[in-house]
Amino acid sequence: MTSLGALRSQSDLDLLDSIGDETKPKKDYVRYTFKTTRVINAHSTETVAKHALDFRVAHRFGNLADWNAGHSFFGLTNATDILIAFEYGISDQLQVGIGRTQGAGPLRELYNGNLKYKLYEQTRNGKHPISITLYGNACLSSMASSNDSTSVSNIQKFAHRTTYMFQGIIARKFSENFSLEILPTYIHRNLVDYYDENELFAVGIAGRIKFSKRVGMVFDCFLPISTWRFQRNANYANYYLPIGVGIEWETGGHVFHINLSNSAGLLENDFIPYSSNDWLKGQFRLGFTISRVFQLF
Repeated sequence: MTSLGALRSQSDLDLLDSIGDETKPKKDYVRYTFKTTRVINAHSTETVAKHALDFRVAHRFGNLADWNAGHSFFGLTNATDILIAFEYGISDQLQVGIGRTQGAGPLRELYNGNLKYKLYEQTRNGKHPISITLYGNACLSSMASSNDSTSVSNIQKFAHRTTYMFQGIIARKFSENFSLEILPTYIHRNLVDYYDENELFAVGIAGRIKFSKRVGMVFDCFLPISTWRFQRNANYANYYLPIGVGIEWETGGHVFHINLSNSAGLLENDFIPYSSNDWLKGQFRLGFTISRVFQLF
């Protein structure tokens, strides 16, 4: 038989446990390191929220330096690449996406599937000083094969149409107005030119400087790490670092980017290996991105 004192003692312990649960400090994660899932060309550490769908359209025009070529009006009547993508949040940490780009490298008509997972989040108390997100994609070209046996576009096997990319994204929000990230990147291309390499490593850097609650400046750059790319002889002297700068606006349900970049492509598998325009020669182009998020459930 249980005594009244024992019941009171047990009741006191339960009450103390519940108070302990309520007063136990919870992790206070840093939010909005970046405003959306991409900076310009680079992905950010952000993922789409659970049960939300991000519909994204991006457009890259022709070179501003070609303003008088074919009456292109500073390249605005030429499209070097167009992206249409859907990204869905399975959870607040995991998203899955599909997309299609026109392509600006040797392979065109690029379909891709991708996964993005938020592995580690920065906290306000400083115990977690950074955020880490993992991102990867698989890309397939549906273009018709050319008859040029010396070209990458001469596709003889299905495997030659595929490329793969894996990326770690490491970011820190230093203040309410400044965020920075680095992006170690690995790209595998099954078919390359005879002087190129199937495996390509790169390191990216990207950042955001917020001017107001809804407006900020964004920038990113990637450095391909490959021996032959630094030799700069006639075979491969035409590749440059893809660099982008832009302005970002949040307009409620939309996030709008307008940017300048020397990369013609919009997909990492495309613009990191094959950016053939030089900022110093005025070979950069106008681009924009519109992101609209819908909460499905």
